Amino acid sequence: MIKTKNIHAKKSGFKVPENYFETLETSVLSKLKSDACVKKSGFKTPEDYFANFKLETPSEEHQTRVIHLREWGKWVAAAAIVAFAIIGALYIDEISPNQDIQFSDLNNDMIERYLDTYLDNPEEFIDYENTSVNKLVDQNITTLEDNDIIEYLNDNLEDEDFDNE
Repeated sequence: MIKTKNIHAKKSGFKVPENYFETLETSVLSKLKSDACVKKSGFKTPEDYFANFKLETPSEEHQTRVIHLREWGKWVAAAAIVAFAIIGALYIDEISPNQDIQFSDLNNDMIERYLDTYLDNPEEFIDYENTSVNKLVDQNITTLEDNDIIEYLNDNLEDEDFDNE
């Protein structure tokens, strides 16, 4: 705990002269009055100084070289855009496929697997009512002969289809 008793008992080492505060006002006022009388600065210019005074300026002004700091910023921005375009073109060429895959390139098994996986109901995929396919199917079925059906089944069905039954 801090001791708070006798905080003024310690002496600071400074002493005020006797009657200092009583004579302070009179001494300050007398000093101000004596300083007010002095109106001269104490400096003198020599006689005819301004009559013979000549200002010498250099006859040829040296032009300083001005370096524009922002001029290189345009070149840096242009170089960054060109570099970005080149790198982007190389990257796009690298990630793009080598050949375009067409629907005709896919084999029938891949198409069947896709349709089995992603198509729950064939009616969702094709709207027969709003197309001319329905009429064409009806017309072709009525004109189709039995020999054509048997020939189609022999060509397109494999032996595996019969083994599963």
